[in-house]
Amino acid sequence: MAKWSKPVAGSRAFWPRKRARKIYPPVGSTGRQQGEKIAPLAFVGYKAGMTQAAYTDARKGSATHGQRVFKAATVIDCRR
Repeated sequence: MAKWSKPVAGSRAFWPRKRARKIYPPVGSTGRQQGEKIAPLAFVGYKAGMTQAAYTDARKGSATHGQRVFKAATVIDCRR
């Protein structure tokens, strides 16, 4: 027999799902003090690829303490 209902797919934390009006955050007088300097909080870039970064784990009590560890890293292309 066919199933009549389907459980919700995806996270309910980001409901309703819809596209943003613009990709940049609002910059203006909202949420800042009088005379406070406006500065960008982020920069625009594109994901160029992935690579690996190797380091020696220095955290005490870690299972890999003192060993060489590889971790994934994202390469971001930022142009002026």
